[in-house]
Amino acid sequence: MKSKLMILLWFLILLIGSVYLVYSLFLAPNNFLKNSLLGDKVWGFEANEPIITTPILVDNNIIFRTKDKIYSLNKINADATWEIPSKAYHELNDDFAIEKPFTGNSSFLISGEESNSIGIYSVTTGSPIWNVMPLINFVDDIEIVDDIMIVVRHDENLTAYNLSSKRKLWEIKVPERTNLSIAANSKVVVLAADCFLRIYDLANGKLLKETIYYDAATGELILDGSTLFLGYAKDGGNWSIASIQLDSLTVNWTYHAGNIVHPYLSVIDGQLYLYNQTLVSLDKNNGKLLWKEDTQDFYSMPVAHNKHLYFISIPEMFDKKLCKVEIRTGNLEDCVSLEKIGLFSNSRHNIVGPIVVDNMLVISQGSEVIAYRIPQ
Repeated sequence: MKSKLMILLWFLILLIGSVYLVYSLFLAPNNFLKNSLLGDKVWGFEANEPIITTPILVDNNIIFRTKDKIYSLNKINADATWEIPSKAYHELNDDFAIEKPFTGNSSFLISGEESNSIGIYSVTTGSPIWNVMPLINFVDDIEIVDDIMIVVRHDENLTAYNLSSKRKLWEIKVPERTNLSIAANSKVVVLAADCFLRIYDLANGKLLKETIYYDAATGELILDGSTLFLGYAKDGGNWSIASIQLDSLTVNWTYHAGNIVHPYLSVIDGQLYLYNQTLVSLDKNNGKLLWKEDTQDFYSMPVAHNKHLYFISIPEMFDKKLCKVEIRTGNLEDCVSLEKIGLFSNSRHNIVGPIVVDNMLVISQGSEVIAYRIPQ
């Protein structure tokens, strides 16, 4: 009798141990994150309120925004180099938020704030430099080139400001008030507005070139050297992506993406990515389709490290996942469930996504920013 009880006891111990092992390796989110997809946790920073923007890396600091504050963290150890109050004026409902711009460079940090103002801060100290009050309902897009900030607004104005001298350089009326998007370099500003594609001189706002996409609504616009990549929709939502020469506005190639949700664009290591409710990889030189993930998930902007892409994927049931795919083939190599990932940030990063910092993947989970070592 005793031997039978001992056998039963050992059986129960083995069963419990097996269940715990399976849970630890495959089901527990934190252990899976640590042991399978990423390496050890390097550091974490608790902000005590939800993080509502994808962090940006400026020099040696990781900068992000909550509803009421902006934080700058040292990328090595997450020590706060500065934190400042900044009313983002997001009306949070679970994960959803009103979109506000958040961008910057090595000198200036730009943050959309309450009362439709734009706060300009020093990146090194967080000190306020200027507060621009456009007195409008909505800022569609902001670009910053050195010390010039370009703002396109829903009241049909395109405006350039000199941030060092705190003065307006020029302001012009744009042809339409819908689907406004801009891109800029040290010489020109490119504007996509409804069916118009226009190029302006950055120094004085003079119109240099223009072309029209009849019966099309233009969308996302990015610059890659001397090439423009433009998304535009025809026939009730059938999206196409055009590669356009900046100097002549001639089209190099066109990729027809079909009836998908408004795609955002990103260039990484020679490939053009479309992301939003699809993830598509194109050869940026010829528009050839390399691979496509079209599962109707929402995808964050992808980031690359060591021949892999990392991104946040959120399907319809909001099972938020961090995923890794092989860049060349698009093969899905790993995914892990995440409990606390914010959904909506500014218009170019609809999901609060990860960033790569040195050999770390930095992820925002709820109110905490966490850095994990990426295995080699």
